[in-house]
Amino acid sequence: MTARTIITRALRLIKVIAANESGDAADLDTGLTALNDMLGSWSLERNAVLATVIETFNATGALSYTIGSGGNLSTVVPISIPIVEYTVNGLDYPLTEWTEQQYASIGQKSEIGQPVGYWFVKSPTLAKLYFAPAPSTGSFKIHSIKAITAFTGLDTSYDLAPGYQDALVYCLAVNLAGEFEAEAPKTVILKAMNLKRTLKRSNAVIPVMDAGVPLNPYRYGYHE
Repeated sequence: MTARTIITRALRLIKVIAANESGDAADLDTGLTALNDMLGSWSLERNAVLATVIETFNATGALSYTIGSGGNLSTVVPISIPIVEYTVNGLDYPLTEWTEQQYASIGQKSEIGQPVGYWFVKSPTLAKLYFAPAPSTGSFKIHSIKAITAFTGLDTSYDLAPGYQDALVYCLAVNLAGEFEAEAPKTVILKAMNLKRTLKRSNAVIPVMDAGVPLNPYRYGYHE
């Protein structure tokens, strides 16, 4: 799912563009600003939008990599990283996710070679990924669960958790109606209210996790 798709659907719901139109650049830019403003407001309500994001970065031989603004992988800090693939010579090798205890039990952590597993250490600012062995070539493909507070562009792809796509589309349509001096149909307004209410209810209670276990919103069912 991309911001372009969400904005286009929202504009169609309020009849700013026809069903077979995609919107011009100015309309899409206005929609992106409104979408990101809406996400910012939702984050203040603790109604974070969860998504699976796939990102790739090169291996350098380092034993660990920081993830976050200004880190080795400068991006939004993940909530969890359920899948990491190591890519070399055109082939992807899935790695085993280790607990802190499993990583600590490895005697030779500085060995260079093809990795077999990883340990993810959460942090609100700079998280860390540890690998063993530590490769000096190839790349890592990270599949992470993130709280999205802004879309970085119109065509960046996000795999939104179930329930979020329609909520974003319908709520954005209501927000954009004023921007374009259009009128949102009552059915759109009602559906937007119901979809957001459902998300807030499902996100209201976050389960307490055991120490060292990454938070996985899909496992515990509060992502819908």
